Amino acid sequence: MCEFDWSVAAAWVQAIGSIAAIMVAIWLGERSARQSRELVERERRRQADIVASTISTKLHLLGVELNKKAHFASVIANQVHEGAVPQLDDTAFQKLFLLDQLPTFGDLRSHFTLFDRDTGILANTTWDVVEGYNPMIASAIAVHKATGNGDQSLINLCTTVVERMQYIQGLCSDTESRLEEVHELDRDQPAGAL
Repeated sequence: MCEFDWSVAAAWVQAIGSIAAIMVAIWLGERSARQSRELVERERRRQADIVASTISTKLHLLGVELNKKAHFASVIANQVHEGAVPQLDDTAFQKLFLLDQLPTFGDLRSHFTLFDRDTGILANTTWDVVEGYNPMIASAIAVHKATGNGDQSLINLCTTVVERMQYIQGLCSDTESRLEEVHELDRDQPAGAL
């Protein structure tokens, strides 16, 4: 009769147990890695939502400033058309036509990489256009002063300012809408609801 070898049975049990332990370890490792990826993705999404909310608010404030300054430029152009030429020096032109919100907007640019590709490109493009506004308008003010402050020169300056501000305002509005849509930002939520 065949004699049962307990050492062989123990070796088989040990081998099967080792294989089972390895399979369980692999399953646990995959599960843990999936949970870690989900946690990282949720945190990245949370940070992107916070940055999107901040940028959206800043774009809205910039849009309000653009609207106000474009209105002033239109009023000045209308006054010139009616024959009442306001006497403005360089400082007054700069206060009326240059953007004040610019310095607080630039510190967020490094966070645009948190956004999806299209939103990041739109946000960067908007920033590039906004960033180029003040130097362009400062040059237009200098040209106006260099040409002798004539009525037509002032009308041209005001027209340039209004057109550029309207373009930037539209771009800011589009970017703000995109951020709100992609990041599901709702302006009607109560404070602290995010």
